[in-house]
Amino acid sequence: MTASAQELVLALCETRVAEAFVEYSDMLERWTKKIDLIAPASREEIFERHILDSLLAMTVLSEACPWKSMTDVGSGAGLPGVVAAVIRPDAEVVLVEPREKRCHFLREVRRALGLENLEVACSKIEDFRPVNLGEMLISRALGRTELLMSCANFILVKGGYLAEMVGPSWQLDSTLEEQYPWFEFGGELPYELPQSGARRVAFWQNT
Repeated sequence: MTASAQELVLALCETRVAEAFVEYSDMLERWTKKIDLIAPASREEIFERHILDSLLAMTVLSEACPWKSMTDVGSGAGLPGVVAAVIRPDAEVVLVEPREKRCHFLREVRRALGLENLEVACSKIEDFRPVNLGEMLISRALGRTELLMSCANFILVKGGYLAEMVGPSWQLDSTLEEQYPWFEFGGELPYELPQSGARRVAFWQNT
């Protein structure tokens, strides 16, 4: 029998991390009934679509691209940034989200999970000006690579990485290389979800 997404997450993680993910999934389930965070879903669907998806994406990305500071833009419900902060207590993670209700939720997640390495910035990406530039700029749901690249000078260190979590239908926009020649495409990092199938992380380096 194939293991469920929740079983896979708990098997992959140490006790501290597994407990944090269970509490995070509880909060996603509860708060979604009050504000627009994620589509209504069962506990198993939350683990598959959101937590396991982010966990596997961060795993393959960290193997390919070393980083110790991450900016998750258009973070929404905190994905993948909250997952990154949980599994990487040695790293600094900033969640950039323009909607105040979602930012309130993210601050509650930070408090509930004791994530001292997590910061919430209530801002549009165009207006975000961090004190320190990050080594990784990532988006899961924004779907606007050109916007990420155009704002990267204010957010990302030279030599840092820009990453997007993408689905099976995603295709590389060949015009990006002409518009932003300082971003070198690094490739696509594949991983597999039990029910949803193939997923990928596309990444570029800011040369």
